[in-house]
Amino acid sequence: MRQLIDDAIMFALDRVRADRVCEEFCKVEKGDLRAGKLEYELKRFKRKYLVAVGKAACPMARYMVDIMEFDGGLVATNRECEIKSPNIKVFNSSHPLPNEESVKAADCLLELAKNSEREDLFVFLISGGASSLIEKPKIELERYREIVEYMLKNHFTIEEINLIRKALSRIKGGKILKLIEGEVVSFVISDVVGDDLSVIGSGLTYYDKFTQKDFVEVCQKLKGFDICKLDYDSLKKDEFLFKRVTNHIIASNRTACAALEEFFKSKGFSVLNLGSYIKGKVEWVSDILFDSFKKAIDGLFGVKPPFVVIFGGETTVAVKRDGKGGRCQHLALLMAKKLKEIEGDFTFVSFATDGKDGNSPYAGAFVDRDVLRKAEDLNLDMDNFLENFNSSEFFEKAGGAISSFDTLTNVADIGFFIYK
Repeated sequence: MRQLIDDAIMFALDRVRADRVCEEFCKVEKGDLRAGKLEYELKRFKRKYLVAVGKAACPMARYMVDIMEFDGGLVATNRECEIKSPNIKVFNSSHPLPNEESVKAADCLLELAKNSEREDLFVFLISGGASSLIEKPKIELERYREIVEYMLKNHFTIEEINLIRKALSRIKGGKILKLIEGEVVSFVISDVVGDDLSVIGSGLTYYDKFTQKDFVEVCQKLKGFDICKLDYDSLKKDEFLFKRVTNHIIASNRTACAALEEFFKSKGFSVLNLGSYIKGKVEWVSDILFDSFKKAIDGLFGVKPPFVVIFGGETTVAVKRDGKGGRCQHLALLMAKKLKEIEGDFTFVSFATDGKDGNSPYAGAFVDRDVLRKAEDLNLDMDNFLENFNSSEFFEKAGGAISSFDTLTNVADIGFFIYK
């Protein structure tokens, strides 16, 4: 079963691997950059710039550098990265909170944008983590970090968090587009439920659907942070329509879930795919998933053993202790409590597709009979581990921890429930 889990995860990750999806979507043929059904005649551009930002920025940038020549650009990522181009600068930024390198990367982008001309082409490569890996705050960096960290630990949605990020930024919410004179084409790997381009990467190359009113409403939830008087000055749709900008989503959570469905069907399983819209408080999500699993077992969803229930999305966790874990492991531990009452042979898996779950050295966790049995033998108190947000230690002791590794992508979280 562990081999089946590993094979399923690797199959799904391969379908959303950054270099693979770039190669499938972007090609240079006869001097033209082909992006889906669009073509860009490269010789008509005076200068070409590459801007790769996100956890998957390095493999995306490497592919583009192999097929095109660039006059300048940058890569901002939290992974080790070497680019075979002397014109492209690499910044070792941080996630989920920006650091000084994130600001330096933003300064580099601003310089390129301010010096751009109409005959220039900007190729953006955007993936999960872009919101923090490149940033130019309107306020002190440390204050910015405090606000975002508070939101990350207190059940704010990614839409709310990125709305505040846009309000506090000099480049997000499409603001950088106000400075770029040239043409822009963006290739995006989505880590956001629903693939909203105004939320992915805090809307770096897209217009903002949110308003000053939305900003103030979220601000009112931020007790102790006096930022509500800031002007919400993101790029609006009517301004965006006059820009020469095209955004292409080349991979998403739906791609990964579809790959999981294909994999398990090839192994003879009946499959129920719940889709990529699982989001909200992790406690609510665990209840909904458990109810779905029970109904599937009872035959109410038209699947018969052996079957698999697949899901994708992103939960929120209100972190109130300094434990070690992440939202995937926290979800798995909540499910472990519930699954004790299920009869039959089962395995539950929750996995972060960027290969790193929270502040832990793991990418996620799985729960099966062996994990539950070992937890009982060791007298592990699940409630205590949950209350202390220490899911990693639980799975270290009981088994079930999935080690962290660089997946070369990021399309939010995926999971599945196997029942035989």
